[in-house]
Amino acid sequence: STDAGMEYHDNRVCYRLVGRQLYDSRREHFTAEVIIGSEAYVYDDLANSGLLCRVGNEHHLSVLNEGVTFLLYQRVSAEQV
Repeated sequence: STDAGMEYHDNRVCYRLVGRQLYDSRREHFTAEVIIGSEAYVYDDLANSGLLCRVGNEHHLSVLNEGVTFLLYQRVSAEQV
């Protein structure tokens, strides 16, 4: 099951979305969005002096974006498989 794209569960394990990579074909450029704590940040080495820039809360990453090329999930369940 999914929770707005933020978590993935099966019968034994649970994963939480912690980042995604995006590609802008017009600029031919990759950026990244990551969750730190409960906040979402964007990383673009061509903007903001290459520093992270806050873009909202963690649910920002659950918004669909056609530029997404990679999703990064972290296992949050403790059960051994």
